[in-house]
Amino acid sequence: MRRSAFCAILFAVGLAAQAGDEARMRDDLTTALMAINSPDQDARAKTDRLIASLSAVPEAAHRPSRAAVVRLAREMVLRLSGRSLSRPRVAQIAADIVVALRGAGMGAADYKDAITRFEKALSGLGAPSVGVRSAGEKLRAAGDEVRGPQDLPVSQD
Repeated sequence: MRRSAFCAILFAVGLAAQAGDEARMRDDLTTALMAINSPDQDARAKTDRLIASLSAVPEAAHRPSRAAVVRLAREMVLRLSGRSLSRPRVAQIAADIVVALRGAGMGAADYKDAITRFEKALSGLGAPSVGVRSAGEKLRAAGDEVRGPQDLPVSQD
C-alpha cells in the first residue's frame, strides 16, 4: 500500500513539474515572439532568440531538426514583424506552438487542432492568408518531426 501511495505522489509531482515547465516555455516563447517588434534588437538577434526559445520546447528525445526550427523562427519573424502584437494573441500562438512541438504521442485530432488555432491566431494579427498557410506548414513540418512516423495517420491508399 505504501508503495502505491509513493508512486502516486511521485507521479503527481512529475505532472506538476511538467506543467510548470510548459508554462515557463510558453512564457519564454511569448516574450521572444513579442520581442520581434522591439526596436532594441536587430533582426538576427530576434531570430536567434526565437530559435533558442523554440529549441527548448520539445522533449530531448523528440527534437525536430535545427533546420526545421530555423525555418519556423524565420517565418515567425517575417509574419510578425511590423504587426501590432497583442500579448493575449501572441500567448495563444506560443501555447499552440508548445502543443505542436511537444506532441509526440498526441492524437492526430488534437495536433491538427493546435495547428488550426495557431493559424487562426496568426490570421487575427493581420498576417495575409498566404503567410498564415506558410507559417502553419513550417509549424506542421517541425511538429511532424517531433511526432515521428509512428504518430502519423495511416493512409488509406
